Amino acid sequence: MKIMILIASFIRTESGKVQDILENLKQISQIRKIFTITGEYNFLIESEVDRPENFVEIIEKLENFPGLIDIHSHLILKEWQK
Repeated sequence: MKIMILIASFIRTESGKVQDILENLKQISQIRKIFTITGEYNFLIESEVDRPENFVEIIEKLENFPGLIDIHSHLILKEWQK
């Protein structure tokens, strides 16, 4: 059985860059969910990788997006669904 690592990341963008960043996020295959949210951050994304090193690759891609200001990522320890 292959164990997958889930990561939740909050992303803050420059004003006027939300749509551009959204289109770039859609191109990253390891991102399984994208939420636009209110508050301090513009997006919450959920990524799935099989090794921590693969998440580093996602972060490197995100850091190259023009208009991206900040990323805060957290491991998802457990998920419940109704």
